[in-house]
Amino acid sequence: MAAISARLFVFEPRHLMSWRAFYDASESILKFPDYFGRNKDAWDDCFCDLVEEERANGRQVVLEFRWQTDAGVPHDIAAFVDDVVSSRKLDVKVLKDWGAT
Repeated sequence: MAAISARLFVFEPRHLMSWRAFYDASESILKFPDYFGRNKDAWDDCFCDLVEEERANGRQVVLEFRWQTDAGVPHDIAAFVDDVVSSRKLDVKVLKDWGAT
């Protein structure tokens, strides 16, 4: 059996300051297609497509969210991603670095 490799995608604190910033970052970091609709449903669809493509290539998707606890940013974006991963039963690893600066 071949070993499964991982593909790491990192979201920095500036990518998590707002939904707009998250969608902008998702387009560039995750290489979402031009038709990405910049809303939760579109993110869900494009992300699931990415996971399937990576799995077909023998790779697991790993998302890392780096967060500054003193930034005053709500964690609803990471909670949304957790919900997508768990509700779709995706083979995705989500890392959260909630360390202070």
